Amino acid sequence: MADASQRRKVRQETLSEDNWTWSPQWIVAMHYPEKWGFVQFSTFFVGSANDIVYAMNPIDSAKWALRQVYYWQSYYRAAHNAYTSDPAQLELGTPPPDGFSWPPKIEATAHQFRAEITRLSDSSVVWITQDGCCRVEHK
Repeated sequence: MADASQRRKVRQETLSEDNWTWSPQWIVAMHYPEKWGFVQFSTFFVGSANDIVYAMNPIDSAKWALRQVYYWQSYYRAAHNAYTSDPAQLELGTPPPDGFSWPPKIEATAHQFRAEITRLSDSSVVWITQDGCCRVEHK
């Protein structure tokens, strides 16, 4: 075994990535929750007559829309050195999630923001902040 003076760190750029996931990530970074797959459990066998079609939770659609706000706020801050409270200044091309208020209500300072939308059926609030934290407050 080599002593400490003979060991050296191998630069990451020279190594190939050896990651895998069961769902496509589209980028080599598994720390993006918006890129994770969804699992739906069932007591039926896949492909059977009773098999059910996956139905996305509307809250997940709302989180995806807010994730787009998060990305556009990051771009905006890089260009203007502050976040914006005006959703019209962000290029929100994502269609608004069905059943939620849109555009998002945004509170912002130079260093932080909170964007939120409200579920119309039960007044639950889904929000995201500058650190990517996305939460749901059930009313």
